[in-house]
Amino acid sequence: MTIKLANNAVSRLAAALGASDTSLSVQPGDGAKFPALSSGDTFPLTLVKADGSLEIVTCTDVTTDVFTITRGQEGTTPIAFSSGDRVELRLTAGTMDAKFTDPIADAATAAGTAVTTAINLTETNAQEALARLALHSRYDQGDEPTTDQGDIWINGIGACRWDSDDSRYYRIPFTQKITFTSSDSLTLDAWTKYLRVSGCGAGGGGGGGAGYLSGGGFLPGGGGGAGKFTLNQILDVTPGDTLSINIGAGGPGGPGGSVGYSGSVGTDGGTTSITGLLTLAGGGAGRGGSFAGIALGGSGYPGGGQGGYQTTSPTGVYSMSGTGASSVFGGGGMPVTCSPNKADGGDARGYGGGGGGGNTPGDSGQTGGNGGNGSNGILIVEY
Repeated sequence: MTIKLANNAVSRLAAALGASDTSLSVQPGDGAKFPALSSGDTFPLTLVKADGSLEIVTCTDVTTDVFTITRGQEGTTPIAFSSGDRVELRLTAGTMDAKFTDPIADAATAAGTAVTTAINLTETNAQEALARLALHSRYDQGDEPTTDQGDIWINGIGACRWDSDDSRYYRIPFTQKITFTSSDSLTLDAWTKYLRVSGCGAGGGGGGGAGYLSGGGFLPGGGGGAGKFTLNQILDVTPGDTLSINIGAGGPGGPGGSVGYSGSVGTDGGTTSITGLLTLAGGGAGRGGSFAGIALGGSGYPGGGQGGYQTTSPTGVYSMSGTGASSVFGGGGMPVTCSPNKADGGDARGYGGGGGGGNTPGDSGQTGGNGGNGSNGILIVEY
């Protein structure tokens, strides 16, 4: 039996791994980074979760990107892992015991007796060098290097990278993610220097439609606008700061008008922000249906649709209310037809969309449809 090794053989799990599973899959194409195995050959693997907990396994077969493994090696306990957790070929203590039982002989075989003599390789310093190699790139907090040693792993933090401006290690950015759908705060640890954010302000509410008009005609409300958005925006932050996360509330739709009266304007969507770092305005409210003119859609990113405008009601011809604007993160509220009964505009779906406008009913005695509600904002923070 031969224990195989390879430099820089690192990947991540392509699928979750249960505590009793005996095979794992690495990312497509990464199987080629690891040693090819003949019958009886093996190599050690260390599986590492995001929180730093780990398990050592032995790989006994490689088929493209699928590894057959023996679980819970070298005193570790089989545990469950998530897709994306690290898979690394590390030189473990068990490997050293098995492969380097006579370090001097092994070194002589690999490099020649003359080289071994020249570097004065003793059994003690050979084992020390191998031990350092086995632990290279993995450190406890407070014991990390003070000079650039390449990417390292810090227990409890994860993968870290040297920052030449600050002359210290920080977490490799954007390996963790938090999604905020309500206002909160975020306290940064000492290992975070950058954020990558995506999100949007809230959508505006749709305008209410005018109530039944005895002289005929339809005056539906306009649609609400979508909130401003950003995608993958990089923010510089100060490690240790506490950030105030504000998630904009969707604007309520405007009430429909009483019989013979105009509908009401909706409410603007709220602003989503990280105080002092990022501001994403909410979408504007749709106008209410009115004889004063077409009910415009609310301003936004994009703006909402305008309502139809008919001061008479020819047989079989009915106006539509304004459509709520769709956001990158959700759909706008649907419009409604002004026939024959009161109908409320559709509420926005997802995040950041505007509400649809309400209708004007065609049957007598009915109030106008209410505008649909805009949807709340959202903020996705990677660090």
